[in-house]
Amino acid sequence: MLLAVAWAGACGGEPGVEVRGGQGGGPDGEKPPVHRAGGIEVTDPVFTEPLAGGAGALYLGLANRGDETATLIGLSVEGADASLHRTEEREGRTAMTPVEGIPLAPGAELRLRPGGYHGMIRWSGPGPAPGDTLAVTLRFDEGPGLTVPASVVGHGEALTRHPPEEP
Repeated sequence: MLLAVAWAGACGGEPGVEVRGGQGGGPDGEKPPVHRAGGIEVTDPVFTEPLAGGAGALYLGLANRGDETATLIGLSVEGADASLHRTEEREGRTAMTPVEGIPLAPGAELRLRPGGYHGMIRWSGPGPAPGDTLAVTLRFDEGPGLTVPASVVGHGEALTRHPPEEP
C-alpha cells in the first residue's frame, strides 16, 4: 500500500505530516527540520547540483521510529528520473549499483550519502541550481510515503552535511 503525503511548508502541512526542529547538521550549524509521517523521519534532504550530463544525487537522514520494518522502495522528483543506488567496491573499483529497496528495521537510522546508499537523479532538462528547493517523494513498501523539500547545494556543501560512508 502506498500513500503519498504532501509537504505543504514548514508552517503548515498536510494531516499526518509533522515538521519540527532537528538535531544539528544543517548549513551554518542550524538545526535542519525533521519531516515525519507515521513512524518515518527524514532529516536534511539535499540534492547535489547536476554535473555535466544532468546527473546528481540525493542525500538525507532516514529513521524508522515505528514498530515494523519499513522498506524504502523508490523516490520521485518532478522533471527527473530518480532511483535508489548503493556504492560498492568490486574488484578494486567503485561501482554504483541500483537497489530494489532499503530496509529500515524499527529503531534503525541511516543516511543516504556518498559511498553508501543514495538517490541517483537524472534531470531531463538543465536541472536545478544551488539555492533551489524541490520536492522529493520517498515511497515505502507499506505505510506512508513522504514528500519533503530538498535544497539544491554544491558538492562541497553536500559532503559537509552528509560525510561519505567509511569503507
